[in-house]
Amino acid sequence: MGMVHVSAEELSALLDGELSSHDEVRARQHLTECASCSAEYALSVRLDEELRQPPVLACVEVVEVLSAGLDREASEGEQAAAQRHLAGCQDCRASVQVWTQVASAIKALPVVAPSARVDDAIYAIARSRRTYRPAPVRGIAARALITVTAVVAVIVASLGSGASPQNAVVPSPTGERVIVASIQQIVFNARNNTLYVLDIPGAAVDAREPGTNELKTRIQVGGEPTALALNEAANRVLVLDAGQKLVTEIDAVSNTVIGATTVAVAGTPTSISVDPSTNSIVVSSTAKSPAPGAAGGSVTVINSDTKQLETVREFNVAPRLVVPDQRSGRSALVSADATQIVDGSYRVLATLPGGVSAAFSKRDDFIVVLSPSGADSLLTFAGFGAPEPLKLTGAPRALTALPDGGYLVLVDLGGRGRVSRISRDGIVSASAEVAVTGGDLIYDDSTNRFTVANNGRLDTAQMPGQAATATTAPPTQSADASASPSPTPPPSAVATASPQPPATIGPNILAQARVLSPGVYNLPLPNGIQPQFAAAHGSRLWILDQSNKVSAFDMNTGDLFDIGALGKGATVTSWVAGGSYVYGIDAKTGEVNVVNTTTALLVDSTSTLWVGTSAGEIYSVRGGAARLTMNLQRPVHAFAPDQSGRAWYLAPLPSGLTGYAYG
Repeated sequence: MGMVHVSAEELSALLDGELSSHDEVRARQHLTECASCSAEYALSVRLDEELRQPPVLACVEVVEVLSAGLDREASEGEQAAAQRHLAGCQDCRASVQVWTQVASAIKALPVVAPSARVDDAIYAIARSRRTYRPAPVRGIAARALITVTAVVAVIVASLGSGASPQNAVVPSPTGERVIVASIQQIVFNARNNTLYVLDIPGAAVDAREPGTNELKTRIQVGGEPTALALNEAANRVLVLDAGQKLVTEIDAVSNTVIGATTVAVAGTPTSISVDPSTNSIVVSSTAKSPAPGAAGGSVTVINSDTKQLETVREFNVAPRLVVPDQRSGRSALVSADATQIVDGSYRVLATLPGGVSAAFSKRDDFIVVLSPSGADSLLTFAGFGAPEPLKLTGAPRALTALPDGGYLVLVDLGGRGRVSRISRDGIVSASAEVAVTGGDLIYDDSTNRFTVANNGRLDTAQMPGQAATATTAPPTQSADASASPSPTPPPSAVATASPQPPATIGPNILAQARVLSPGVYNLPLPNGIQPQFAAAHGSRLWILDQSNKVSAFDMNTGDLFDIGALGKGATVTSWVAGGSYVYGIDAKTGEVNVVNTTTALLVDSTSTLWVGTSAGEIYSVRGGAARLTMNLQRPVHAFAPDQSGRAWYLAPLPSGLTGYAYG
């Protein structure tokens, strides 16, 4: 039996986005295999694209359209034609600017009623004036001729070409270029020490020298490229064209295009990435006007060697970005509504707030989501012991993880950008302003320089030296602290630290330590420190000595910070550290008024302190307010967190057995 071709009706429905998801995937798969159907469809797409374009107007033809636009009397078609002309005509842009300034000046003049003599003169003129209807704009009237010419040009060019049939070219269903603010536009290839920068308007990829951004070579890819990805294993750069659903491959050895593949996906592609664990190509896409309850988007997995489709997973969110984790095999599907964390088989593990970008920490299990918060930005940290959310001034644009476990964040301040360095504890440690306000962000650890790329524009700067990031306790109370009345006073907390506590132990921690066994070291503490409690959070070990003095030990550098002392007479029986607070339970003064002995403590990912007692009371303490959340009537032995942030407690069951539960 021969090959069953796609019918003309199916090609037309595919072009109009009217096929079902199943039929669309089948049709696109056929287009990748059938040269004749692919060429026929490509011709239809090109004709459709030409017909959708606004007409080309000369300066004398566009004047009346521009004037009507300033008076808000132009139609959508006229406005589109005017904008197309203004994009390439500096003189007309200058004229429009002058007219706008004049109109603003006129509007600013005080309102004065005319005299009766002026009213009579105007009335006389109006009575004697002939009825006048403005003639239609010549430029718009010529649109039919322009369209016919474009159609003929496409047909003649297609029939006269002796080249092999083209792959199918698929436009965006909305006719608009799909650009996400945080989409990947720059990648660094360590194998040839080259930055690859996407120039979207120029339909090219620039290979540049890191640090200096000097152009090595320019690689034309054609079409309307929208995103980049790096296949390190194959030493290739991938370029996604969302409109054509096309992936172009660039050989990083020769810096030349070596092939292009049509991606048979339903919906509109939004991003491209490479799964580091399988080396598969991952393309996210959004559905076109999904019905209520239907999938909002999907993730398509493609074999990077055979270019065959391997897996399609649908999700209830519309993913704009897929962020793979180099360490755990997880990925983040970022959409405006929600961010879903998935495993290697794309099973949903957790759901976080939506945003414009996300990043996995390179030092721990944290994941950070960058979201808008009104006109500003919000960083939401997730994971056991994660810091409190951090609000930044400016609209969110891009986010990237740093080797030390921190992050770089790009925000738009309105005409200028700002890149901030965020420590792994969720604190802004340095900031620098840049001329580019959007696009993508990349960091070079070897030079401590970052680069912002947007539509081919670059701005590179040295990140200012990182300030000390020792967590102070307690910090300023967060704005979302619980406002419920507290049945008891808050727990005893550590005294506020100085902004930059002096380090008393140098960074050569292993050189100073005594080896007890392979991988086990003994480091003497300074005289006067006799620890009675120690609690760790992230890289910090918080020590309470027998004189109630608090110190913070940095397990990365070996620095020891003198924080301060607790109140006089405090008798601490329990000690635990979180992302924003260090908690101490004072049994003598009863500052956490529990009925019985404290038997379990936990600080969860929201920095809420959970207190369990021998009588089965479970208290939650957050923002200076303590609340009795549960009374089990059975001793609470221990707490444990799970990946979703819930706190589980270990307590005897009524049957006499012991098991974990959560409430």
